[in-house]
Amino acid sequence: MRLRSGRTCGDDKPKSPDSTKKRKRETFSAVRPRQLSSKQRFEKLTHYSDPISGSSSSSQENIDEHPSVQPNGELASGRKRDKGAAFYNDKVLKRLMPLSGVLDGTWHKQQSDARPEQYSLELDTIRNYAKPALPDGAEALLDRLKAMQQDTLRDGKLPLSGDTNKSLVEKILEKVSPETCQDYRRRKVEFVLSPEETHPHAEKSDKGHWRLNLPTNYQYPIQGLILQSIDQILKIEQDQDGNIPNSSRRAEITARVFQINEMLGEKYGYNWKDYKLAENYHKDYYDGIDEAFKNQLINTKTAKETLNEIGHNYAKEKLLERIKPEDWNVRMIFLSTMPGSYFEESSIKERVVESPGFRVTYRAEQPVKVGTEECRTLLKRLEVRKEQGINSTLTAAILPNSEIWVQPAFFEDKVMSQHSISAGGNPCAWAGEIEIEGNKVTKIRDQSGHFRTYNAQEPNILSNFALSVLEQHGYDTSKTKVEFTLIHGRRNLEYRL
Repeated sequence: MRLRSGRTCGDDKPKSPDSTKKRKRETFSAVRPRQLSSKQRFEKLTHYSDPISGSSSSSQENIDEHPSVQPNGELASGRKRDKGAAFYNDKVLKRLMPLSGVLDGTWHKQQSDARPEQYSLELDTIRNYAKPALPDGAEALLDRLKAMQQDTLRDGKLPLSGDTNKSLVEKILEKVSPETCQDYRRRKVEFVLSPEETHPHAEKSDKGHWRLNLPTNYQYPIQGLILQSIDQILKIEQDQDGNIPNSSRRAEITARVFQINEMLGEKYGYNWKDYKLAENYHKDYYDGIDEAFKNQLINTKTAKETLNEIGHNYAKEKLLERIKPEDWNVRMIFLSTMPGSYFEESSIKERVVESPGFRVTYRAEQPVKVGTEECRTLLKRLEVRKEQGINSTLTAAILPNSEIWVQPAFFEDKVMSQHSISAGGNPCAWAGEIEIEGNKVTKIRDQSGHFRTYNAQEPNILSNFALSVLEQHGYDTSKTKVEFTLIHGRRNLEYRL
C-alpha cells in the first residue's frame, strides 16, 4: 500500500522521485490510446464500412470526394492543417453524416445512389418473396372444385354428393380466408346448396336460420364463387345489425377480396388490370414493401407472413385514404359491398339468364356518361320504349367527381343492369335509379344492392347531393319525387309498365 509520503508499507526507504515518475508514466501509457499521426488518423476516419453489405470504401475514394484534403493531412494549398480538435471534428462529422441518414430515412436513398445494382437486387429479392401465394393444399382443393363444376355443367347434375361440393367451398375459404370463416361462424351462418341460385346469396331462411346459399350450377370461373362468398358477409352483417356497413368495414372486405385474388395467382386469379381498385391494391401492396425496406423495417430474412401483412395493411390504408371526400359537397364516398362480383361482371360480356321456361343470351351494354351524345341517344331510345309500355328507368352512379354514368335498368325482359358496371367498379357518392322525361327528372331512388348509399340518420343529405349534381348537368329537379330504400323498402321493377 502506498503511503502519503510516497513510501510503501514495509519499505523503510523512500522512493526516489525518478522511479515514481517512471511508474506513473508506465501506468498512464497502459490505458492511454496510441497516438496516431495525421495520416493514420485521416485513413482511419475515411475508411467507411457499409453496415448492410459489409463492403468498405478506400481512403483514396474518400479523398477523391474531398480533394481539398491530402493523405498527409495537408490542405490542397500545401499549408499544414492543425492537429487539434478542428481536424478530428470535421472528419468525424463527415463520417457520421451517412450513418445519421439511417434515422431520417435518407440513408437508403444515399446507398441506392451509391450502389444501385446491389440495392435493387436486395429489394427485388424481398418483393419476389413477398408475392402472395396460396397456402399448402389450397390449389388441390380448387382443382377438385373446378373438375366437379365441369362435370356438373356437362351432365347437368352433381357428380358427387352435395355435401362434398359444399365442403370443398368451405375448405377452400378456410385455407385462403380464415377470417371470413370466423365471421360466418360468429354470425351463425350455415353453408347450404341451392339449385335456384346462380350466385352466392346470403339470406335468412323461413325457419329463422341464417345461411349462405351456394349455387349448384355456377356457370362462371370458380374463383368468382370464392370471391363472392366473401362479399356476402357484408350483407349478413347489414341484415342482422340493421345498419349499412361503414367505410372502414367495406375497405377491410374489399382489401381482403383483392388479397385473395392475388393469392389465387395466374391459374385461378382474375386479371387485376381490368379493375382499377384491384390494380391500385396491387401497386400499393408493393409500395408498402418498398417503404418498409427503405425504413429498414424488413430485410431478406423477414418472414413471408410478415411481408404479406405489411403490404396488405399498407394497401388497405391507402384504399381508405382514397375514399375520403376532398370536395365539401361530397358528404360520403361508398365502396361497393360486393367487390368480388365486379371481377366476374366486368370480364364476362355475354350472359345467359335462365329460369323455368325462360332462357336468353344477351350482351351487356356499356354505361354512358350523362351529357354526352351517347347519353342523349340512349334517352331517346328509352322514350320510344316507354311509349311501347316498357320500363325506361335508368340505373345511375354518381362518382365523387360529379360524373353521372347510366344504363337502362332493363336490357331485355328479366335481364337487368348492375350498378357496379355503371360505376366501372369505382366508389360512388350516390347510386340508385333515375327516371327522366325530356329535361325533367321525375323520380330518384337510392336503391342499389352493390353500393347501398343510404344514410339512416340523415337520408336527405345524399339525395339532395344527387339532385344538385343532376341540376349541374342541366336537368330540372323542381318536381322530382325522392324515394328512400330504408324508408319505403326495396322494390322489384317490372319490365312491362
